[in-house]
Amino acid sequence: MKVAKAHPTATLIHINSDPLLYAPGGDAWWEVPIPEVSTLASTQKAYANYTEARKAQKKYLGKGSVERS
Repeated sequence: MKVAKAHPTATLIHINSDPLLYAPGGDAWWEVPIPEVSTLASTQKAYANYTEARKAQKKYLGKGSVERS
C-alpha cells in the first residue's frame, strides 16, 4: 500500500479471492463521473446533477476497515 500511495498516478490493487467463501458486502461502488466536456445538453445537465449530488457524498470506511501495508 505504501508503494501504491507514493505513486503519482492511479494504481490497481488486484486481490485474488475464493468466490465460494462468504464475505460481507463492501457497500461500495465504482464512481464513474459524467463527462464534463460534452457539448450535448443532456450530458451537461447530467454532469450538473452529478456535481450537485457529489456534495452530499460522505467518505466512509466500514467498521473494521484497517489499512494494511
